[in-house]
Amino acid sequence: YEVEIDELTKLKCKPEYRIGYAFIPSDRFVFAIDYTLSKTRDPFGRSLNEKTIAAGFESHLGTKKLLTFRAGSSFSLEGKLPLLFSTGISFNISKIVLDCAYMTDMDGESRGMWAGLRTSF
Repeated sequence: YEVEIDELTKLKCKPEYRIGYAFIPSDRFVFAIDYTLSKTRDPFGRSLNEKTIAAGFESHLGTKKLLTFRAGSSFSLEGKLPLLFSTGISFNISKIVLDCAYMTDMDGESRGMWAGLRTSF
């Protein structure tokens, strides 16, 4: 589907498919790696014809697992896209999660920060 930003700018949203494996040595740690099966696309939906691998870990801290820390990286197999690094932290209070994340590329030219609040029933 397409999202129209203005008359000249439209973003194409296409599904992304991945296959991966997660190793969970305890209830406090998760290590994961996945491979992109679909074509990598830029924000406008144009195909970059790149396959990527992403790897990372997540750790639950504290006796009640109130804090979750995660970090990871993704890279292109063809080497045309920059190496990306990400890190994040979540505060888990009952069924409410406050989440913050930061991502940057290896050159520090592209970076972003996200924050979100979610709940479960």
